[in-house]
Formats: sequence, structure tokens, C-alpha cells
Amino acid sequence: MIQPDIAQLIDSIPTLSVADDSMPLYSAVLPPVPWDLAGVEQTLAVTLPPDVISLWEYVGTVRLFEDTTYGQWGLILWSPEQIMQNHPAELAWYPDDVRPGDLIIGEFLGDSERLLVRCDISQPDYGSIMVVLPLDPRSDWYTISNSLGNFLQEFIAHSGQKFWE
Repeated sequence: MIQPDIAQLIDSIPTLSVADDSMPLYSAVLPPVPWDLAGVEQTLAVTLPPDVISLWEYVGTVRLFEDTTYGQWGLILWSPEQIMQNHPAELAWYPDDVRPGDLIIGEFLGDSERLLVRCDISQPDYGSIMVVLPLDPRSDWYTISNSLGNFLQEFIAHSGQKFWE
């Protein structure tokens, strides 16, 4: 499968806002922040997939299809700095389910679901994207894509709807 170009996907985000009277949805990207690849990988004990690296070289935080009225819909992809701050506490919520190389990179607004990328290069699921369900065991979590780029392409194509449900 051809991997989508992260830069092209990100460039399309400012045009993704949905002007729906019942629930207007807003999308935006914040500029990249300085970060240290080796430091992130060493501190978090992960090997970042190339499309995650590309994303963070191009932008900081990404907000997709956010319900700006009620805050009950949307996806926020965290910047490297936010992940460094959030990672230990996020993984602590799932002590029986986390594996080496799990990296939570974002949150779905309105519920407690998280977006996880597999960063254990020694495993066949390296780079895959999962949705972490807060009350369910890992066996019930959704594996929704083989890469961040493919996930973003699908999520954008579905206007922020949870296509995996």
C-alpha cells in the first residue's frame, strides 16, 4: 500500500472545518515545536515510525474536526512536548494492557478514548494505529490502520467520523 504524504495531508487540514449548524467542527494545526528525536525515543523507550517523525517535523499539535461549541467531538494529536508530559500518566491508566513500544499520541474529545501508535520496531505491528478503549481490555481495542498516514487519510475522508466503529 502506498503511504500518503504527511505534508499533503496536513496542508489540507485548514480546509476541513465543517459548517454544520447543529455542531460546527473546526480543524487546525499549530506550528512545529523544537524537539529532539533521540531524546524522545530514549526517554519513552520507543522507535518512532517515519510518518510520526514527519508529522512532528511539519507541525506541532493537530486538532481535527473539533466541536468548538460543546467540546464533545474531535481528535487532538499531541506535540512531542505534550507526549513527553502525558506519556507516563496515560500509560498508568492501562497497567495490565500496555506493551513495550506503546505510545499514546492523542485523544478523542468527548470520551476517554486515546490514539496509540505501536513503536516497537521488533514487532510485526510496528507503526500500526490503535484506539485505546478506557474500560476494555487490550483485546477489545481497535487496530484501525497500519500507519499514522493511512489513519489520517481515512479519518479525513470520513470527516472525523469514527470509521472503525
